[in-house]
Formats: sequence, structure tokens, C-alpha cells
Amino acid sequence: MSKLQEFTAQWSAMYNKARPGLEKTGDIMSLIGLWLWRLRKFFLAIPIVWLAIYLAQLNYSLLPEMVGIDLQTTGEYARMITREAAVYGPLAVTAVCLLMMFLSRKTLYPWLICLFSMALPILVLITNIFPG
Repeated sequence: MSKLQEFTAQWSAMYNKARPGLEKTGDIMSLIGLWLWRLRKFFLAIPIVWLAIYLAQLNYSLLPEMVGIDLQTTGEYARMITREAAVYGPLAVTAVCLLMMFLSRKTLYPWLICLFSMALPILVLITNIFPG
């Protein structure tokens, strides 16, 4: 017998011994993958919720008592709101986006909208710390 035939015979014997274990491992991995796919909305929502709460806490500590909205070219704000409204408004927008993600059949597009809603608290913070 040639070395290739010996190797093939040894490999077949080893594979036949390991086959039940490999099939069981494959079944377990496919079950884990199935549950990860079913729970993908929750796994995608975790970082969004964490970031929204972090940005709300950051804005609450850094924003002044009265927050300006709609910065004009003259450097004045068109409207003034309270700090609580400036903090909880973007948080509510993110919560609504997450709710829409959970109610939607598709997951990725509403999740991307949630991700872009994270720009609201950053925008409010930047326009009030560094005005015109």
C-alpha cells in the first residue's frame, strides 16, 4: 500500500470513530445559531440601550439648566427648553425607534435608525457647549 492509501485508511477510521461526536456538536452548534438568530433583536438592542442611557447621563451632567434649540446664524437660539426635555426627548426618540424595531418584521433597517438616533443627544450637547 502506498502512503496515500495508508493515510486515507487511517483518516477514514478516525473519522468513523469521531463521527457521532461531530454530529452531536454540529446539532448543538446549529441549535445555538438558531436561538441567536431568533433573539437577534434583543442582542442588537443591548448596545443601543446602553449607549442611550450613557448619553442621557452625560447630557444631564454637562448641559446647562436652559438648553438652546435651533441655533441661528446670528448665534442665538430660536427656542429654549429645559435640560430635562433636552435629555429625555432624544431618549424617548430612541425608545420609540427600539419599539418599532421590535414590532417590525425586518430587524436591520429599524436598528440602523436607532443607531442614527444616537446622534441627537450628541448634537444637542455640541450645539450648547460650543455655540456659534
